[in-house]
Amino acid sequence: MTLYSVLSADAWAVLADTGVLTGRADLIDEFFTDAYTWIRAVAARRGLGDAWPIWLWAKTTRLELVRQARFAAREEPGSVLITARIPRSRLLISDFETWHLVLNFAPVFPASATDADVDAFYDRFDAEAPGWRRAETASPEARAVLERTWELIFDTSAWFAMPHWQATVAELRITDVTAAVILTVPTAGTRRAPGGPTPAC
Repeated sequence: MTLYSVLSADAWAVLADTGVLTGRADLIDEFFTDAYTWIRAVAARRGLGDAWPIWLWAKTTRLELVRQARFAAREEPGSVLITARIPRSRLLISDFETWHLVLNFAPVFPASATDADVDAFYDRFDAEAPGWRRAETASPEARAVLERTWELIFDTSAWFAMPHWQATVAELRITDVTAAVILTVPTAGTRRAPGGPTPAC
């Protein structure tokens, strides 16, 4: 499967020097630690490795990829846009938009859910499980219900029309990378990242 990601200069240096890049807990926003811990556990249960995830785009638009590359070039010059080929068997793929519900400790509803369904869920939970809207105060029972709804983010058949799918992998290997481009502004032309394979033309 072809994937894309923008790596920081430091992350690329680690990948190029050691041949492997893994996620780091100290780089996770503390507000999102709960969601990252959950998706890491899901990957481990599915036999995809027990490690903080490396994120890549499994499906996105050219416009979005260019936007991210330009932002990285401007804000973090020296970042590297990579193209990778990774077997589907190593990846945990999810819908980018609904992942934000997990980040915000909110339930995920199927596409068929009506406004009435959503309102009924919130009304019932507000009455039966006070404090459920925050990870710090949710009961184990409420959390279990929420986590069952979060599993929907992995149902790509339900989100096939969505423009952005993300993928996580336990480790990114230099042998996964098929092209790597250093992002700088201004630039006199495309430059191959040291240690990386030559982009296919």
